[in-house]
Amino acid sequence: MSGNEWNDDKLEKLLHSMPKTKDERSADDILARLKKDERLVPARQPRRKKWMPGFIAVAAMLVLTLLVPSFLKGGFELSDTSMEMSEKSAPQNGESVDTAQFKQSAEESETMEEPATRNAIQADSPTTFMAGKGMQSHVVLENDTDGMKLFTIGLVHVVDVVPITFLIPTELIQSDISSENVNSVELYNHYAKLIDEEGLGFEDYHPYKGKISFQGNTVIHQMPSEHEYDMSPTTIGAYTFSAIASFPDFKEMKVVDDKNEPVVFDYIGEAMEVTLKRPSAFYKYTVNEEQSYLIPYENRKLDEIQEALLAMKNPENDIVTSVIPSSVDYTIQETDDVVTVSFKQLLDLDAYPPNEILEMVEAFMLTAASFDKQIQLHNVKQEYFERYTLTKPLPKPVAANPIVW
Repeated sequence: MSGNEWNDDKLEKLLHSMPKTKDERSADDILARLKKDERLVPARQPRRKKWMPGFIAVAAMLVLTLLVPSFLKGGFELSDTSMEMSEKSAPQNGESVDTAQFKQSAEESETMEEPATRNAIQADSPTTFMAGKGMQSHVVLENDTDGMKLFTIGLVHVVDVVPITFLIPTELIQSDISSENVNSVELYNHYAKLIDEEGLGFEDYHPYKGKISFQGNTVIHQMPSEHEYDMSPTTIGAYTFSAIASFPDFKEMKVVDDKNEPVVFDYIGEAMEVTLKRPSAFYKYTVNEEQSYLIPYENRKLDEIQEALLAMKNPENDIVTSVIPSSVDYTIQETDDVVTVSFKQLLDLDAYPPNEILEMVEAFMLTAASFDKQIQLHNVKQEYFERYTLTKPLPKPVAANPIVW
């Protein structure tokens, strides 16, 4: 208190000069007030809920109810279950081993899952088509479709498109879609929204914004004014190639606005139309450094099948990789329906990893099929490889990259 001349004497005189206070309340009155003061009342201990042990007991019983049958089934019924699975997976007359695998996967998913979950692809464990020896086949053949319907769709990874084929049991489609001869537009409108694209490693791209319908051999995309399909040449490319993969049974797709007027995309400067039939060379594409697919990729327009088959050796970019081993070289000879790939040196398939050979063979098949032709391999040491007989024309694939729905 610098600047003030206060000292002990002055403070004492000030205190003595203040008026004295008197408490005229009686002792009983003060005691009564203290008893009513809530601050002096001891806090009550909370009572424990007596229902908690009972709840725990019920939960334990529920867990036991769910787990015990599973243990019993796995421990005491193993032999019977194994025999039943073997009988189901055995190919029937006229079926290939791969068709039996497809049918078994479909039957198991139909009996083990609830109806609500059967209608959506389980992204955390998609059932891919195994060709043998732990290898994943990248094609669907005609005899693989018994009891199945193919739902093809172009899934987008970054700005690249991967054609995926979901094999859906025919009975499920008949219950979901009231149409006798269901086409790709009807399949798309019902099932595209059920795919967990991000769970499979792709972008959340489908279904398209707007309305998808068809008229004759033309798909019609009625697009809202606010969309992002023409933000750049790469987004236009993703849109175009996703449509090509999604509607293989149609000839073209027209894009219109809400007034049915043709839509003009930026960077194009003319009404947007997509030709849905386009031959291409196939290459290997990897998603998240784990799952590989065979996809069509265009560096340039390929009008001749010989040009496409030779282009498979050199993709000329780092987006896709070639399925042709660097030491393998070949020539092409074309006839009416069959194109022969003749290896310049005798090709010993055992000299290469089996999975690489499978990718090469099936990429040849897919490239030829895009030109509506079959592939014949010549100058190969082995006569058989996996499910393929190499001494005759290889079957024509009907779709690529199968996953069982």
